[in-house]
Amino acid sequence: MIFFVLGTGYLGAAFLQARSKQYNFIASTTSIDKIPALSLLAGEACLLQSSDLSAMQSKVDRSDGIAIFVSPKTSSDVDIYLDSAKTLSQILQGRKRPFHIIYTSSTFVYAGSHTAIEDTPIFPIHPKASLLHQTEQIYLACQNSWISVSILRLGGIFGPQREIKARAERLSGKIVAGTGDEKTNHIHLEDAVSAAWFCMENSLSGIFNIVNDAHPSRRQLYEGILKQYGLPLCHWDPCKELEHGCSLAVPNHKIKSHGFQFSHPLLPAVF
Repeated sequence: MIFFVLGTGYLGAAFLQARSKQYNFIASTTSIDKIPALSLLAGEACLLQSSDLSAMQSKVDRSDGIAIFVSPKTSSDVDIYLDSAKTLSQILQGRKRPFHIIYTSSTFVYAGSHTAIEDTPIFPIHPKASLLHQTEQIYLACQNSWISVSILRLGGIFGPQREIKARAERLSGKIVAGTGDEKTNHIHLEDAVSAAWFCMENSLSGIFNIVNDAHPSRRQLYEGILKQYGLPLCHWDPCKELEHGCSLAVPNHKIKSHGFQFSHPLLPAVF
């Protein structure tokens, strides 16, 4: 089987590494500097823009599935989500052999919502949350008797080189949007990767929240870390709008009901 990995940043590269000796991969990047390292993990490493219909089609036509880990390089580049989805949707029209789509969305899609249950309709108001939701709907519309789709709504990823302590340090002494009482949702890199492969290898279709079991408030989490290391606390401003995450404790029952087990169900004792 051949899997096409679109986007090989922090999460995409880890996804490749987890099965590099078991499957054949086509791996794409938009950075030529990454090609040598990708070539060690994938049978084919290529430069590719997700909006390039012809280049995308040549890769998809040779693949049995695709894992989409694209993310904007700048805050003004968020259209990459919709562009990738529209391109793939067009390519898959008329496909008559099995294909599986893994798309990593975000729990931010719930921003402003009163529920975080996967199969409950949501109507995002925040522009980015709305864009993420639109993107999900395009991928879900690709489902048919040949094509299965897994949408993974990930919490904030932490792991090697992305320690939660570093996030807290960036907030030290600063004015931060929100009350501090908003719940947090996190997922360890290893579990994010494992969940993606679990859905791919079990051909699971639908939307799945991929977060661990711990949901401390932002105040509990970040002020706790700052106090632990003797750093100045941050200051909360409820008049400023949150730019990341949602304020709900997002449940993970659905993915567990399919047999998935988290290796890191809680946050580490030392951040």
